Amino acid sequence: MIALRLKQFLDEQAVSYRLIEQPQGRSMEEVARLALIDPVLVARAELFFDGTTLLMVVSPLTYQIDMQRLDRLVGRPLTALSPRNSERFFPDCEPGCYPALGASYGLPVVMDAFLARFPKVYIATGHHTGLIELEGDQFRRLHGAVLEGDFTLKPARVAPEPTESEAAPIDHERLKRKIERSGRLPAMPDLALRILQLVRDPEFSTAELGRLVAQDPAISAQVMKTASASAYAYQGKINSIDVAIVRVLGYRMVTHIAVGMAVSRSFRIPEEGPLGLKRFWLRAIFCATACQMIAQRLPKTLGVDAGLAYLTGLLHQFGLLMLGHLFLPELRMLGKLAEVSPEEPLHQLERRILSEGLGADALRLGHARLGAWMLQLWNMPAELQAVVAHYEARDYAGEHALYHATLLLATDMFSAHLLGHEQLGPASTAPLARLGLSSQQINDIHSSMLDQITLIEELGAALAA
Repeated sequence: MIALRLKQFLDEQAVSYRLIEQPQGRSMEEVARLALIDPVLVARAELFFDGTTLLMVVSPLTYQIDMQRLDRLVGRPLTALSPRNSERFFPDCEPGCYPALGASYGLPVVMDAFLARFPKVYIATGHHTGLIELEGDQFRRLHGAVLEGDFTLKPARVAPEPTESEAAPIDHERLKRKIERSGRLPAMPDLALRILQLVRDPEFSTAELGRLVAQDPAISAQVMKTASASAYAYQGKINSIDVAIVRVLGYRMVTHIAVGMAVSRSFRIPEEGPLGLKRFWLRAIFCATACQMIAQRLPKTLGVDAGLAYLTGLLHQFGLLMLGHLFLPELRMLGKLAEVSPEEPLHQLERRILSEGLGADALRLGHARLGAWMLQLWNMPAELQAVVAHYEARDYAGEHALYHATLLLATDMFSAHLLGHEQLGPASTAPLARLGLSSQQINDIHSSMLDQITLIEELGAALAA
């Protein structure tokens, strides 16, 4: 059952949609629960008044509106309409069950940007027993021009870390299935997908790869910068992507640079803070470059590919991007905890955040495993999956331990750089032993990294912008 004005509007717009009915439902949240839909995907409509204009404010059902942020976004103070006054603007709807499509009721809309990232969005039918499922792009198209911004925040509290006896066992597969059913998992970015499809074709040409890479200025610049590095000692002039691929780097290295950057740039998290985008990119570029340099100095018999090592360094914190993409309030709270407890591992801090629903599930899974799982769904290399899943551990001894040890050394270098140290400390002993490198070799690499730090910082800042 759909409210008359809403149905007429959808029919006029020739929109395809799915009606979900739960006769036992008594509210939108209850219908979502009965239908196994994450309630954060349900768009809630509330009416506000600024003294002259009536606005529909659209936000995730379970998130709270921060009135100060909403007022700043609109540019004037707003007052929420009482339930009784709201009813008269939706004469064909049951009280409190208003469709989040302002255009169907002739109302201008202010929308929380959090809703824009979902491939599917659910709105009220006008009745308490049903929801309408819309494709995310259709939902946004139906609204036309809207004022969009970040003005909601899911409540989260910090709790004491649970003891061993208090911590319930985690069924990771069940948690992943619940997240997968939510409809919020992203598709692989188009450029990354096209590059991977190309290089898996046995008849592909490097010229085709060059044309794809050239479509993205930032990726092109990084490929050219890498090819010009002294480590490659190329004597000729590098004046094109094709030269960088064919004569210097090889297609595997270029593929890993391009795919890694395309993937990581597709997700946005807050810029500032210890887990912000600026720090993410500085660490990613630093560690990727260091991993590449370490791999190039290893014996060929170890089988550590420099391009793949670069990719593991670039994406080792991919789980943070995924956590921010799916559960931004939880990432913000994790960032606040990291700011006051910088020495405590993130996987321990995650256990101290109290949340609800799928956000709680993601925190129990952990950002590292969340990122590794997403990379698995995208069929990314097993070496990358292993490093992303275990990047915080110093004792990982699995199948791909050499790539993990390479990353450990790179992250040690990054930590030393942040602390202003010229040499690495004793914490690097274990990965050194695994890789068969001397302390002097690693300190030489560290020195080379410090010589390039200005360029690394400039690239990181550009990617975060």
